[in-house]
Amino acid sequence: MDRLDTSRVYEEEREIACEKGLCISSQGSSRVRVGKTEVIVNIVGPKQMVFREIETGKVNIKAKSYPENPTINKIVADAIENSLKCDAYPDSNLEVSVTIVCDDGGLKACAVNATILALVDAGFEMNHLLAASSLAVKGDILVNDPNASEEELYDGAATFVYEIDSQKIISTFFEGYIQPRMLPILMKRATANSQEWEERIKN
Repeated sequence: MDRLDTSRVYEEEREIACEKGLCISSQGSSRVRVGKTEVIVNIVGPKQMVFREIETGKVNIKAKSYPENPTINKIVADAIENSLKCDAYPDSNLEVSVTIVCDDGGLKACAVNATILALVDAGFEMNHLLAASSLAVKGDILVNDPNASEEELYDGAATFVYEIDSQKIISTFFEGYIQPRMLPILMKRATANSQEWEERIKN
């Protein structure tokens, strides 16, 4: 049986486009488009904290999405905290704006990948490069990079965020129902996807 997106087989990703260095007023910026899903990230800072703020010895990450999406704010801030060498920028603020141009599925993964690309564009000191992958299941069938209709109508959807170098899973997000026996299959596909993103990030 064909997938809902009849232009692709189940293992196939949507067309992906990446660019960085979009905004000269930002330290780092990027645009990532996956199919119709598109995210733009701008990073400003790090700026030294003012005297009224509490010194922590690390960078304070402030992520804001437009339109407002608290889940995206958190996943982006967590991704930066896990990838950036935070103690290299003590007692400073890093402001990250995430513009959601279009959400046609895989938004979490798209936002994470755009954020990492913007960090690389800024030339910040990094502990790890991260890559995120969006997947879904339809019974015993793995669906790579689902669009919004597939995320809604298939049995379950998952987003994995990996450390590229160690292949360590940083975070996972599940929606719907995924049978336990499908998890190793999803993780294998997500690992392959993250390796492909490494090439995009470094190019």
